[in-house]
Amino acid sequence: MLQLRGFAGTPDKVKLVEFHPVQPWLAFADKSDNVRVWDWTTQQTLHDLQLGGADDEGSMEAAMNTVSVKDTAFVSNPSALSYTPSRVASGKVKQVRFLDSEVAYWQTATQHYMVNGSSTNPPKAANVHALDGTRLLVVVCENKILLYDLNTRKPYEVPRAVLDNKTPTCVTFLFRGGQYAPGGQPDADNLMTSPVLAIGCSDGAVRLLHLATLRVVGKLVGNHKASISCLSTLPTKAAFKLADDQQQSAARGSKQAATKRSDQTSAAAAAATPPVFTPSVDLVLGGDSAGALWVWEPFRVPLGSPDREIGPKMSWAGHSAEVWAACLTPGPEDPELASARVFTSGADHRLVAWDASSFSELWRTKLDAKSPATSLAYSHRLGGGGRSSLLCFACRRLLPSSSTKQV
Repeated sequence: MLQLRGFAGTPDKVKLVEFHPVQPWLAFADKSDNVRVWDWTTQQTLHDLQLGGADDEGSMEAAMNTVSVKDTAFVSNPSALSYTPSRVASGKVKQVRFLDSEVAYWQTATQHYMVNGSSTNPPKAANVHALDGTRLLVVVCENKILLYDLNTRKPYEVPRAVLDNKTPTCVTFLFRGGQYAPGGQPDADNLMTSPVLAIGCSDGAVRLLHLATLRVVGKLVGNHKASISCLSTLPTKAAFKLADDQQQSAARGSKQAATKRSDQTSAAAAAATPPVFTPSVDLVLGGDSAGALWVWEPFRVPLGSPDREIGPKMSWAGHSAEVWAACLTPGPEDPELASARVFTSGADHRLVAWDASSFSELWRTKLDAKSPATSLAYSHRLGGGGRSSLLCFACRRLLPSSSTKQV
């Protein structure tokens, strides 16, 4: 049974909402650019960030901590002693995201089951040591990106100067790197020790920020200038494959099988060698303000410099207007047999389903212009039964995956 609960966390209109996948927390931003974290079990506000202008609250706290120099009886806040308040106005809040080890496990595990099914075990987030003991609230603003530690209440800033003075618009998290993952070789599941933040910007590029160093290590580019309006992480499908040298040896042996006995033996030995398991690698799916969709493979080349540019793996015109949201969902039946789906929505009031492997269009439908799908989310927690899942959009409608065009 679907239950709805409401609360009045702010007198202003709410424009952004983000749920923590494990904790009973809800982060939201209102029209006044105040960001709050709400605990719905205790009905209390845990954190209240007043953004939009300069960090006046932080400046006041920093000034109060200097009182202990003259008055030894005054006890300073230890978490704010090393904090330098920012005088740069944050501007409008664009997006709010939680980032911690539970988010890392939840994202990698759920996406693993959506793409690979249950044939292989999901990755474990124990290797993501950069998130040990840390709970971050990532707030994307016009002039900077704020990383607010919910445990210590200490903020970290990524100013717009780090992003080539381009306005950040959205963010997604990359946990599975490949051979060229920054920060060292990942584990057997390709999980990196520190996640990479893919930050969409107003110039149409996606900048890759390494969380451990807070430095840009690469840039995803395309032949467009439209602003990036939404980003989503898509994992590749894990598979067992022959190593390149084994495949080449087998191919040479098959061509010369009639003339050289030694090549036949070599090919048979290569074929008898067990295949190598290739884990999933994170791709980046982006939509821009012109309606185009882009897919990048960020870890196919060495990263480390902000000047390292990576072109798109593919691109196509997905919508006739700005792309608002993208969401990954499992296939209609057994994930072992059917590939996952990617849903996108845009300002053209269209909801489109794509194949997550080939990105071919499966179907599209027109939505009510009075209820645009400004956001998309997938949930499998509806209730009993094998097909009890929902695709939620615009926070006002629910789309049962078993009753709409075999989603």
